[in-house]
Amino acid sequence: MLAAQHSVVLVGWDFDLRTDLAPGGVDDDMPTELGDFLRALVRRNPALRISILKWDMAVIYTLGNQMIPRLAQDLYAVRRIRMRFDSEHPHGAAHHQKITVIDDELAFCGGIDMTTDRWAPLPDPGN
Repeated sequence: MLAAQHSVVLVGWDFDLRTDLAPGGVDDDMPTELGDFLRALVRRNPALRISILKWDMAVIYTLGNQMIPRLAQDLYAVRRIRMRFDSEHPHGAAHHQKITVIDDELAFCGGIDMTTDRWAPLPDPGN
């Protein structure tokens, strides 16, 4: 995403904007929390647009874990970051895709949701 020129598309079950993408930090002067990281990306590159598609029912499952209204307002404050909630599923179905597309040229599929308690520091190999 750091190298994205014009677009980043994120599709997933849930996105907790407090998710620490680099527990322990990195040496690139970028924030490591997802929401702050996305905002920093668009501030750094005026041509960049970020689109996020999240399963609408994840809001119900994660309501106690994150402050969705406040976090979503933070994203909407940045016009080049769009978040949408997907409700186009058969009854009882869930939106479990995890997809990232950068500049319509590089794509990743699979992996883990960027949500509460899914990303944890790796155990110390010395223990």
